[in-house]
Amino acid sequence: METWTTVVQSTRTPPPGCLTWLWQRTKLWHHPQNRNSLRGSGHPWPHLYIPWKYKDSPVVPASPPSLNTLALFPSSWTSRDTAQTLDLQGVGATELQDKDTMRGLKVGKVQLVGLDEESSEFICRNTFDHPYPTTKLMWIPDTKGVYPDLLATSGDYLRVWRVGETETRLECLLNNNKNSDFCAPLTSFDWNEVDPYLLGTSSIDTTCTIWGLETGQVLGRVNLVSGHVKTQLIAHDKEVYDIAFSRAGGGRDMFASVGADGSVRMFDLRHLEHSTIIYEDPQHHPLLRLCWNKQDPNYLATMAMDGMEVVILDVRVPCTPVARLNNHRACVNGIAWAPHSSCHICTAADDHQALIWDIQQMPRAIEDPILAYTAEGEINNVQWASTQPDWIAICYNNCLEILRV
Repeated sequence: METWTTVVQSTRTPPPGCLTWLWQRTKLWHHPQNRNSLRGSGHPWPHLYIPWKYKDSPVVPASPPSLNTLALFPSSWTSRDTAQTLDLQGVGATELQDKDTMRGLKVGKVQLVGLDEESSEFICRNTFDHPYPTTKLMWIPDTKGVYPDLLATSGDYLRVWRVGETETRLECLLNNNKNSDFCAPLTSFDWNEVDPYLLGTSSIDTTCTIWGLETGQVLGRVNLVSGHVKTQLIAHDKEVYDIAFSRAGGGRDMFASVGADGSVRMFDLRHLEHSTIIYEDPQHHPLLRLCWNKQDPNYLATMAMDGMEVVILDVRVPCTPVARLNNHRACVNGIAWAPHSSCHICTAADDHQALIWDIQQMPRAIEDPILAYTAEGEINNVQWASTQPDWIAICYNNCLEILRV
């Protein structure tokens, strides 16, 4: 893989109390013959790279944590397609008492960030406290703008927030354990793209819960959104670490989950009396994440705890991976399929690298990625913007970076 980098930097003054950032243009690693295989011709190189560090916001309490004790974990692009700003980003920040051992998680915060492409400046919309470190953020999948700006977060509970022009307020807290002061933390969740009234959560108590949302009329200050449990099932023999709805079968009723028992299981809301095990890790290592192909619902990707490879599965051929992506040199933390292509996927890992792969030659072995980017820290999260597929966001340390592909 050929490599070269061209860097030109300049620093500008950010809005008071919001962000510090810089422009940097850089060329990614690539095979020259594959230079336009992902984006097509006519797109200028080098790529645009915009980093952002979590900074104190005017709405943060008087004694905010110092930068070196903040870690950014989840992030999410909104599905709204706006003409004035790049998709709004939600970023979860967690204060660490001990940044070396990652122990002592104390407080969570969520900051909403936008990029105005005309002025080339980030916009800090607002910051709000989260009672527990966020395990995932997700905007309502609403490309047409039919619903309010809703943001869901998981941690101790599933929370749905309403994002306004100047503030973000809690709409509802979804808790399916009303008889106890204790709860089993949620590891992840997913918002159904076909039916935005459905959400699914995964938990360390071995269960998956499907929630139904309701919206009401504006009556004074009464919350507009509420929710109820549609169904709860024991999904795995051990902790469940991720859940994702599939676009197969109409896109509403089918979902998959992964867990500490090392299996990928598929469910159908219409037939919950049984599930299908479509893959089991040979060494029974816990599987941490799964991600469905956005264009071809036959394919999904998963990764094992401390594993340095991503496994691509075809649900039509259970238990046998159709590809293994194993160029990383440290454990993989994130997976994101291209929203506009069935054969491109981005992976991110502790080796500081985000890699884009072309898998169209499956079932032949996929030996090398077509693009790579090296960050300044261990990448723990990657998100590919659904409505603006030119952009990929990564998180590492206390930094969010937006990369143009």
